[in-house]
Amino acid sequence: MVGVPFGPGASGDFRRTVTGVRDRWIPILRAQDEGTLDLESLTHPERAYLQSARAQHEVPWLTAILDWDEIVPAQLLCPMLWIVGGKNPVALESARSIEPALANSKVLLCTIDGLTHDMEMSDIDNVLPRIQGFIRNTRG
Repeated sequence: MVGVPFGPGASGDFRRTVTGVRDRWIPILRAQDEGTLDLESLTHPERAYLQSARAQHEVPWLTAILDWDEIVPAQLLCPMLWIVGGKNPVALESARSIEPALANSKVLLCTIDGLTHDMEMSDIDNVLPRIQGFIRNTRG
């Protein structure tokens, strides 16, 4: 798991953002499917996003996150590496708040100083060796 907190699928600012995306984009996608969408009613960035075909996949995926059940470390039945960047305040706060629960779980917390959420996904030279080490150490 990289850069996301335990708990509900979406909470706080992220939940508000996803709700806003859902409220804006579900009617747009529905109108597109029905052939009633007026492209001129969209901003240029919205038209570009729609034409990229990303909205058709990302909006339903993000919207589904709103209904995900809460997940706690003890529910995980296999070893899991949880990578959290030191500059990712949401995931870092989650890690700190449930740290005692991690001791009795199969979750290994790996905090990497200096990484933001975006860097957790893109700083391959820093993240990949930790993932590889985890895999090597959990085989068997």
